[in-house]
Amino acid sequence: VAKMIKAIEEGKEYPSKKPHPRVLDPYKEQIIKWMEESTKEFIGRKNIS
Repeated sequence: VAKMIKAIEEGKEYPSKKPHPRVLDPYKEQIIKWMEESTKEFIGRKNIS
């Protein structure tokens, strides 16, 4: 916190958060694809009934 306050007082930009890689980051695109496919299937079933 002290480093952030000092940087702000000096007019420097300080990152709001340090980047932390998440376990699922490498699979993000595939997960989004699966979610989109599932949503399309759900909407398709809803329109049929």
